[in-house]
Amino acid sequence: MIKERNSNIELMRIVSMLMILNLHSMSGPSINDSFVWQTFDFFRESVSICAIHLFVLASGYFGIKWKMKSFSSLLFQILFYFWIIIGVCSLLSIGKPIEASGWQLAVMPFTQGWWFVTSYLLLYMIAPLLNYINGKLPLYGRVMFVLAVYVISIKFDYKNIELFASLYLTGSVLKTMREMIVYKFLFDINLNRIGYWVLTSLIASICLYLFALGIMDVTTIKGKLVGWSYSNPLIMLQSVCLFNIFNDLDIRNSWINKAAISVLAVYLIHMHPCIKEYYYSFAKSLYEMSHIMHIAILLIFLPTCLVICLLVDRMRIFVFDKMYDMFN
Repeated sequence: MIKERNSNIELMRIVSMLMILNLHSMSGPSINDSFVWQTFDFFRESVSICAIHLFVLASGYFGIKWKMKSFSSLLFQILFYFWIIIGVCSLLSIGKPIEASGWQLAVMPFTQGWWFVTSYLLLYMIAPLLNYINGKLPLYGRVMFVLAVYVISIKFDYKNIELFASLYLTGSVLKTMREMIVYKFLFDINLNRIGYWVLTSLIASICLYLFALGIMDVTTIKGKLVGWSYSNPLIMLQSVCLFNIFNDLDIRNSWINKAAISVLAVYLIHMHPCIKEYYYSFAKSLYEMSHIMHIAILLIFLPTCLVICLLVDRMRIFVFDKMYDMFN
């Protein structure tokens, strides 16, 4: 009898994608908004800011194992949505036109299309090296190596392979520490719950304080180490706490597992170069409504986007499976 896959991390992937949808629905509070609304908006962003980290932590915790079908499926998924959406938008004369041609257009899905995809593909390519390092270094050596890679990532743009590598290695360190009794207290569910909400509140408070004083605007906050930069150490710790919360759950559900297979499609569809401006524009228009109406529509809009994209991806899975079986 085949043991059903644990669904706790799969559920985390789905929740993380909801968090990403939430992040992309943020137009940013205005200095003219009430303090209560500003606080709510800053807290909403801070709750979700670690979403990307969770995906990479999970990859490091379980390890990326090279399989031709998995890698082929990933590449097919990227190319499928990039070209299919361009084709549909061209036929319907909608969406932002792609200003590229020739070889630039050919490599665009891996360069300018989706930054997360580019970084994750690079991570996939260097995963064997990172796995080798994990197998050779003792725990303290791996911790020091993680810190070194993380410090290097701070020196560059926050959307980079160095940050992904440090998160990947952090995931593997967490797995080792979880199996050692001396570190068990770090994985206490109540401690991580408290840690997540304390860190979230702290991140939101710092960003709100800097914004209220006029030291930084919303755009600047997103790129600063003390703000919503993905390299912010508080956000790194926040993601570890939330990962541990999900990792402590014991859920086995085939529907969750099937849905989690398609979570990347949600990102690829709503952040496609032809579509994302529509998403941003609609999200920005909500700020012109009353606060209650804004929240009510978001509570419907974000899950609806998630479900529609998950359902659409069933078609992509069907096409890929047929094509893979045909050539193998």
